[in-house]
Amino acid sequence: MIPDLNEYNIFSIRVYEADPLKGEKHEEGKRLESSNYEILDISRNGIYGNKKQYGVPNHMQAMTVAPVKDGVVDYSQLTIAYAGADKESLYTKPVEKLNEQLKPLKQLKEELADFDREFDKSIKKRIADDQELAGEFGL
Repeated sequence: MIPDLNEYNIFSIRVYEADPLKGEKHEEGKRLESSNYEILDISRNGIYGNKKQYGVPNHMQAMTVAPVKDGVVDYSQLTIAYAGADKESLYTKPVEKLNEQLKPLKQLKEELADFDREFDKSIKKRIADDQELAGEFGL
């Protein structure tokens, strides 16, 4: 049984929803809603199985489905649907992480700016004191 275009569309939509950040609860071994297919496997965030064995997250979602005929899953007719990374995975999350890592540097920059202002104020006072002292000596 080859999926028709409408079924491929359903797979495409559902696999994007498999992202844990989207809050959808797709489960392996359950019927994929609005279709006659069962979910055999879901890979969320690009990790399948043991993280140490398969590597680090790559933010891709994928789902393997098979048609159900007369209540029996036909494992000889597998379809794999996949979704690329979304904006949150590629841009928002890394930017948030970078901003978090930059916080100590921003704080240091503010502290150095405060020090610079105080140092400048101290130098100006010292110059003023020296000028006043020089004036007392007629210089």
